[in-house]
Amino acid sequence: MKSTMIFLLLASAVCPAPVAAQAKFTEVVRVRLLAPLRTDLNRPGDQVTVMVVSPGLFRDDIVEGILAQSRSSGSLTGSSVLMFNFQVLYHGGAEIPVKSLLRSVTNSKGKKNLDEEGRAVRKNNAVKRSVVLAAVCGGITGGVTLNASAALKMAAICGGASLGLTRLAGKGPALTFESGSEFEIEMRNQ
Repeated sequence: MKSTMIFLLLASAVCPAPVAAQAKFTEVVRVRLLAPLRTDLNRPGDQVTVMVVSPGLFRDDIVEGILAQSRSSGSLTGSSVLMFNFQVLYHGGAEIPVKSLLRSVTNSKGKKNLDEEGRAVRKNNAVKRSVVLAAVCGGITGGVTLNASAALKMAAICGGASLGLTRLAGKGPALTFESGSEFEIEMRNQ
């Protein structure tokens, strides 16, 4: 029994828990899209995966989220919208629930606040709207499928106030961000 306790104490000293899992943190990070994010291809419920570029503490960690809304206007004067949230940071072998707020967007060509086609992108962090969106998504899903489980799942995908949805919108037929586009986000663990 004593040898087991000593081993556990030594193991915890040699292999401490990841820094992010030990205490609350808020960090501004730059992340890079690992797959395209496009209103003409992606659908609600699709996974959004990014890799942390900086700072060094989180470099190469993966952050995953869910696409809550994807709408292409189909016209030059209409508004196309992407709405998503980041939910999980994979750091040091740990899965850490996170919340995030978008600070800036840079397309894969290095142009700030523009999508791949050069269309201006407006951003906001739609925390209050996410409550309404979650209720609407859940209600529609439940009404269409008559399945309470599916309704709850869709409400979770669409996000609650605690998840902080990010909304990107732009005039034009679609919004497009290719792999390599970067977002600057303020991320904090829950």
